[in-house]
Amino acid sequence: MRPRGDGGVEPATQGLLERLGWFQRRAVDVVYDYLQPARFGPVRVADRLRDLAADPAGAFRFFVPGAGASVAWAEEVNKLEIYLLVSQTSLVLGLPVRPPVPLPPYVERAYARSSFRALWLVEGLGHDWTDITWDGLTEPPRGLLSGSEAEGVVEESLLMLHAGLGLAVGRRVFRRLRDEIGAADFRSAAEEAVALCERNSRRGYAGAALESLGLVARTFYPWCVPGLGKALAGLGDAVSDFFWHGVGRAIYFLPLSFLPCGINTWRNFLMIAEEVPEGRPQLNAIAGLAWAVTLVNQRRPEVMADFVDRHGSALATGGAWANGVASSVVMRQATTPDAPFIRAFCDYQGPSPSWEAIVADACRSALDTLYPRLAAAGRLAEIFRYHPLSNWETSS
Repeated sequence: MRPRGDGGVEPATQGLLERLGWFQRRAVDVVYDYLQPARFGPVRVADRLRDLAADPAGAFRFFVPGAGASVAWAEEVNKLEIYLLVSQTSLVLGLPVRPPVPLPPYVERAYARSSFRALWLVEGLGHDWTDITWDGLTEPPRGLLSGSEAEGVVEESLLMLHAGLGLAVGRRVFRRLRDEIGAADFRSAAEEAVALCERNSRRGYAGAALESLGLVARTFYPWCVPGLGKALAGLGDAVSDFFWHGVGRAIYFLPLSFLPCGINTWRNFLMIAEEVPEGRPQLNAIAGLAWAVTLVNQRRPEVMADFVDRHGSALATGGAWANGVASSVVMRQATTPDAPFIRAFCDYQGPSPSWEAIVADACRSALDTLYPRLAAAGRLAEIFRYHPLSNWETSS
């Protein structure tokens, strides 16, 4: 740093030091809350992070210069909050470590939290409860969410409970894979994972579990994605669609995406073009990315608005982004009906002309047409894969 004549530092440098000090003090608060046994709590840590996001001083402007700093940091805080809730659900809800664990009371505990957090806690519960229950069995499970163990859970919880089930299945099956295996091994793992998802799901909900297989593969075993993608393609278009949708959702939560640098979501979009085969796989992955962006930032629509303002023309191509927005709104409405931020997000007026076509129209379609139609037909799990919105709106 360049010294001043009076022994101090330049004002701009001093401002940066003050912002760094602000962040350091609050980061220490977050870590202290996380590590102190008497004060530990993922929800408390998430609250601390949201306090950081709300600070008007813009302490993270040294990562993102200009007006984009607050939007970039808000997005990263939203992702961190959800990561904490899903990964630490057992602590938040107080799950026992040994079976049997009755599911309905813990679903009720998840819904006793805020509407926004309930969805993510239910997903984490589906994963943790599946793992705990599976550990008490002598053979692979059957009927976990369709049998007596899950009787009495509220219908609103079923989509995300099944998504959590798929997370647990994927982790257990895919962790046995190694990079030297061949096509037959990928096919065997794919068939096993699909069978476990289907035989433990309620009728009409298996798609939610299958989609999580893609999320697990891309997050924890990325070298497996091409082999699993090819193997799953041989099991039918629907299974392949769900898998690649999950891959797109996973890309949004990759570790490098947790730095508030202002270009992460666009980088995620470009990664899909590089990693995912063209055609249906790419459409599903883009829809999965949009699904994640919408659900994570639904309380802060300016995050989506900023992204659409910058990249609206690219997002409009193929209709996959609009599908992801619409399906995520259906997901929210199905899981936490009429939560106030759903309508607030849909009614938000974005600055870009692209907002109306890519986001607002998709939201209205989701609430007015898609949700009631898919719910009545028992096809809500179809939101976990790409469909042209025109097809959804005209099909019965």
